[in-house]
Amino acid sequence: MNDPKLAYIPKIDFDWEYYLLKNPDVKQAGRTSLDKAYRHWTTYGCYENRWVKSLVNGIERQVKLKIGDKFPIIVTQCTQQPHIDLKFKIAIMIHIFDVTMIKFFASYINYLNNSYLNSNFDVYINIVEENNPFEGDLKQYVTEQLTHINNPNLHCYYNHNRGGDIGGFLILSKIYKFCFIESQIPCQTKKLNFSLIIRYVLTTPIIKSTKL
Repeated sequence: MNDPKLAYIPKIDFDWEYYLLKNPDVKQAGRTSLDKAYRHWTTYGCYENRWVKSLVNGIERQVKLKIGDKFPIIVTQCTQQPHIDLKFKIAIMIHIFDVTMIKFFASYINYLNNSYLNSNFDVYINIVEENNPFEGDLKQYVTEQLTHINNPNLHCYYNHNRGGDIGGFLILSKIYKFCFIESQIPCQTKKLNFSLIIRYVLTTPIIKSTKL
C-alpha cells in the first residue's frame, strides 16, 4: 500500500509488538517499545515495505510510501474517558529550525489535547527564520501546518536566532510549569556542539531549581 491516507495508523492504534515480530531487525536494534517502534515505522519503515497491523481492525498489510510522501496529521478524538484537568497550566515552548518537524510535534500536542483539557496547555512555537534551509514560502508553510494543531492557546513567533529561544524560555519559566523542546538538524560541527553546551549551561540551573 502506498497511499499515505489509507496506510496511516495512529500511534494509539499501532500494534508495535506485531511490528517487532514481523521485523526482527527492528527488535535487534533495540526499538522495543511503542514509542521507539512507532517512530521507526513513521520515519523509516513506512518507506521500506514493512508489515504493520492496526489494533482497531486487525488488518495486516505492507506499507511502502514513495520517497517524499508524508502521513497526514489526523486528530483522533478521545471518547473512552473525559479529558483530565491538571488544575494548573503548562507552557510548551518548541524552538524549531527544521520546519518539517512541525508535523512530528503536532502529533504529540494533539495527543495531549485529546487526553487533557486544552486549557491546561499554552503552546509557544518559535521559528528560526534566518538562513532557514526550507525551500519555498516559509511562513505560508508554517501557517498551513499549524492549522493541524488542535489547541486554541497556540502562539507562533519568528526570530533570527539571537538567543531568543533561551530568552523566551527564561521568561516563561517564571510563570509556568514548563516543557522546553528544541529541534536540531543532526550535525557534528564544533559550532553546533558549542551551541548545545551554551543551552545546557543556561538552562540546567533552572531545571534543577526546587521552585519548579
